[in-house]
Amino acid sequence: QLGSGKEHHIVSIGAGGSSSVASSISSEIWQWGEISEKFKEQMDTTGMGGRGGSSGGGAERIVTKNRPFLVFKKEKFLSHFRKAASGSGNKKTEKTHVSITETGCRVLGPGVQEDVVKDLVESVRQLQDSIATERAELAQEEGRKQKDETHGKGGDSNLSVLQDLQMAIATLERDIVVAERDVDMLQKNLQSTELRQEHTRSQLKCVMQQATELNEKQDEVALKMFDEKKGTAGRKKLQEKLDEIRKFVDANQSTRESLLEQRTDTDKEKQRTGSQLREAKALQEKLKTKLKTLKDLNSAVSSASGASDSLVRFLQEKTNNFVQHFKGRAAETDFLAAMQEFENDTHFLQKIETRVRDLAATTSCDKAGEIRTKLICDLLQDLISLRRSWNDLLEDRWLKDDLDLSCFFD
Repeated sequence: QLGSGKEHHIVSIGAGGSSSVASSISSEIWQWGEISEKFKEQMDTTGMGGRGGSSGGGAERIVTKNRPFLVFKKEKFLSHFRKAASGSGNKKTEKTHVSITETGCRVLGPGVQEDVVKDLVESVRQLQDSIATERAELAQEEGRKQKDETHGKGGDSNLSVLQDLQMAIATLERDIVVAERDVDMLQKNLQSTELRQEHTRSQLKCVMQQATELNEKQDEVALKMFDEKKGTAGRKKLQEKLDEIRKFVDANQSTRESLLEQRTDTDKEKQRTGSQLREAKALQEKLKTKLKTLKDLNSAVSSASGASDSLVRFLQEKTNNFVQHFKGRAAETDFLAAMQEFENDTHFLQKIETRVRDLAATTSCDKAGEIRTKLICDLLQDLISLRRSWNDLLEDRWLKDDLDLSCFFD
């Protein structure tokens, strides 16, 4: 058996259209298929297979091409074939150094001076290393110049905002690719479900038609048996035929019930897949809308002049205020303290929202400024809405205590 035994375990298989090759962990190579059509086995005492025409003196036979044939064993590996040069004095031998990279991996023909080729290859390698080093130094120098120019313009904060936006854009693009893959997979699943539904309907139609024919046949045989006299051979034969038809009717009924159950399961699966597909498409559209907004904002921020752009400073300032106000919050265990904290959060959000509305009411002298103002206001308003929704969820935890009026009646 191919691959039997620990030493003959198959570790790699190459399969083609009409031929295959496998190799074992012990360096054995097997082949079968059209590749062995003209392959001949050397019948010698060692039992090793060899190519046709090889010297051996034994008889040859064509191998069976539809069975794996051993064409190579680890014993056939040849080693210690490099030339050896005698050392001076102590008769020790040292193997000559052989390297194909020194000649550029080229096959040298007769009459070619190997030393000249090695020198040329070494010169080319040194030039390549020198070019790579100079390119790296130029890239570092260019990076330093850009950094100095950025710091000279005061664009450190603007650069940070751009980096954050670009990271957010890259994350959204990756999420959109995942969402598109999910939508494509769900669409294929929905198509497969519809095909199964159609197949089940056609089978159910055939089964119901067959049931109608069996019932008509059963009625016909029963009527003929009623006309026959009791105890006759014809009545007995009709009775056997009627019993056989009843078995077919029972089998038909069982098949119909199975198909109906299968149709029900398929309908449920179609509804579930359709619901998942609608959710995936909605998520995909939502991510695309966010990506468009971030790309517009990134374009607007890129055209701004760094720290001199008051809109970017305003966005950064309000974002930092959000982070500082809500950072390190721990869940309150006292009702009054929790209500006081929610009230402070409400005042804080109203204050931020008032500043955002004031900013949105200001007019800009150019269209690009209006676009930047609208985008920044939309981002901050979304942030405010999300925080309010989260506070509403947290307040629901204290709904029971809030409705407790027993303190007024003590």
